[in-house]
Amino acid sequence: MGRVKEKIMDAEEPIEVEVTIEDAPEEAAAAQPAKSADLVTMAQITVTQLPIIEERLLDVKEAVEATVAEAKTMVATADTVQAVKARRAELNRQFDEIEKQRKTIKKQISAPYEQFEVVYRECIAGPFREADAALKATVDSFEDSLKKKALDRLKAYYEELCALENIDWIPFDEALERGGVKISLSDCKTKEPRKAMDAIAKFTSTIGLGLDQVRQMEDSAEIMVEFKRCLDAGQAAATVHERKRRIREAAEQEEQRKASDFEARRQESLKKLEAITPTAAPEPIQEPVRSVAAPAAFPMAISFKIYFDTAEQYQKVLPVLRQLKEILNTEGIRYGK
Repeated sequence: MGRVKEKIMDAEEPIEVEVTIEDAPEEAAAAQPAKSADLVTMAQITVTQLPIIEERLLDVKEAVEATVAEAKTMVATADTVQAVKARRAELNRQFDEIEKQRKTIKKQISAPYEQFEVVYRECIAGPFREADAALKATVDSFEDSLKKKALDRLKAYYEELCALENIDWIPFDEALERGGVKISLSDCKTKEPRKAMDAIAKFTSTIGLGLDQVRQMEDSAEIMVEFKRCLDAGQAAATVHERKRRIREAAEQEEQRKASDFEARRQESLKKLEAITPTAAPEPIQEPVRSVAAPAAFPMAISFKIYFDTAEQYQKVLPVLRQLKEILNTEGIRYGK
């Protein structure tokens, strides 16, 4: 057993730190070679003398309280404001001086501990942490190798199932995530990760059933695209049907809009034609000669000539001809030479 004492003289009163190291008995070490030494018992860190700080704080407490109480009774007015400011400045000055003393004492007390902590990190904390890091690294390496073997076996099993179910678009890592497949350390220690294999089999089987359902649906090609995204046959079908419904409604609304616009333009043309057509007294209706007329053949063409004796006649009829042309265009009636 060895004892090391060190006196640190930075403080006003010396602080003595004693570290006791007891040697492990040789017979016990020989009898139990695999058991680590009891380092907690061997290294005993104690403070043999606490720092003694000379203080008169309790002695001056009553004086401080009386001074503060008296100062708090002061009220600032036009006549007393300068006195209040002076008292405040004096109290702040005294407090700052006492604070400097406190900080000096704190520094003197902290210095020995900081020196001790340097030795502690070198002799105790550093070696312990290095050992912990080394042991953690070797354990992690071993467990990572087990997990890699389990993942390789699970990946091969997944690829076999995908070949049976015709699944060729979901990578292995994505299948683990989307299928919620977890590989525990206990699984990794067995020859085959049975729980994970059962989970991946359930995942691929569900997708296989969904593929069969989609293939039997109308619009299966479009639904298949959605199914590969969401892996749910019902949701994929509903998405496609809803999209087609919206497309149909949009097409119907566009047709209705076009028809409404066309009718509005036609009615506007008729109104313009009626507004510019000269009104004349209706001619007496003569009884038509009854005869059997041949049925009209379509397509048919009507041609005629208009003779104007004066420019005034031409100017009056010209707007009518323009309106007639607009009606023919609106109704889609062909005309020309």
